[in-house]
Amino acid sequence: TIASGKTWERSWRTANQGSDYANSGTIAGAGTLTFYLYDGDKSITFGTVNCNVQVILDGGTGSKILSLGANSVLGSNLGISSTHATYTMTLNHGSNYTLTVAGALTLGDRGRLTQGTGIWQFNTSYTQSGASSVFTQGGAINIGMGGFTISLGTFTGNAAYLLTDSGDFTQTGGTISTGANLKLAFVGVSSATMSVLADPTLSTLTISKNLTISTSTVGVYSAGGSFSLDAGKTLTINSGLTMVVGVAGMTFSNSGTIAGAGLLTISLKTDDVTWSLGRVNCPVLIGARGTATASRIFTMAGAQTLGSSLTVTSQHATYTGTLIHGVNYKLNVTGAVTLGVRGIMTQGTGAWTFGSYTQSGASSIFTQAGNVIINGATAFSLGTLTGSGAGYTWTNVGGFTKTGGTLTGNRLPLILSTDGTSIASDSNLILYSLTINGNVLLSKTAWTSGNAGMGITVASG
Repeated sequence: TIASGKTWERSWRTANQGSDYANSGTIAGAGTLTFYLYDGDKSITFGTVNCNVQVILDGGTGSKILSLGANSVLGSNLGISSTHATYTMTLNHGSNYTLTVAGALTLGDRGRLTQGTGIWQFNTSYTQSGASSVFTQGGAINIGMGGFTISLGTFTGNAAYLLTDSGDFTQTGGTISTGANLKLAFVGVSSATMSVLADPTLSTLTISKNLTISTSTVGVYSAGGSFSLDAGKTLTINSGLTMVVGVAGMTFSNSGTIAGAGLLTISLKTDDVTWSLGRVNCPVLIGARGTATASRIFTMAGAQTLGSSLTVTSQHATYTGTLIHGVNYKLNVTGAVTLGVRGIMTQGTGAWTFGSYTQSGASSIFTQAGNVIINGATAFSLGTLTGSGAGYTWTNVGGFTKTGGTLTGNRLPLILSTDGTSIASDSNLILYSLTINGNVLLSKTAWTSGNAGMGITVASG
């Protein structure tokens, strides 16, 4: 039993000193068991240790490694560090041995953890706060409710194994490796926050609790990767944040609710997808990535309601980004819909309802094939808009304004349904039909109906 504030040390000062540490009993107490390495690497079997443990490089002739000699369970806290200005202290998995730390694990200055395929479990928390510290994941990792924190050093994940976090995930400094090699799962009963600095790209993000993404961009991008949100759970994306779901054969499953003022971006690079986004109440952007390998298509997998805004666009210099109806699926967007540069929207016979509609992107294309209901205004300035012709209507509760672009002649069945709205254009409008159900101002230039017998319908009053 090592009393609180006391330390029992095992120091290896020479390479030939041997691994003369043997614990067949129990080492306990509130104090600390410290292993000092100076010359030579070592292998150790901890035995039953229920006090704090420190593994430290204390000078010497080079960086050192302490390897696990067996599956290990430590009953309190564990720290790894080096007091040398440049040499590192590594705790290595040995032969893929498991490691369980009941308390907090802290990776200090020039401390290194190298995991094999054995499961490592930190029941309280993981903190990486040391300059030049490095964690290299090799197997599954489970972290308790104290969560994951990194402020210095580098954490390199492994896309083949989960890092399961029961608490928050916080980055205030350091580097979380890019390259889509971190497979992250949030579990547990309490809510959690994910706060990162440098836009880490994950191979998988699985959310089984209420989670808030509070700072910077979190990206999910990997061949065979996935995004998953459990039923009854809410992912909140705060203002100014983007949840980038890069696509290369990955899956998207939302059985809960995605909310917040931040942006959910579906950024298509190498594959087209057919997805249902589920319940989404944050702004959504769908389009081709700047590094897309071809024009990309997002196909609706079912009727979709979005509780905020929708933008369809392309970040690529030439390739397009398309949203297509699937099997005539309905689309209801509570907020504004914007068709941006090289964005394409292709409707089926299912009704599409938008809070407002703006088509302002060069080379953008909207093709109507069912009823379109705009609960606000339509503003059309660039690209091509082709109406449905007979059988369907384009209903505007607000005004209809054309300041540029190409409105395909004799195709748009326009209805203006509210008092006080207006129709304005930079050129003559050749409509399939025009139905006026309110007191409407026709301004700027004349309009004509290119379909004999259709003319103007003005409601009673």
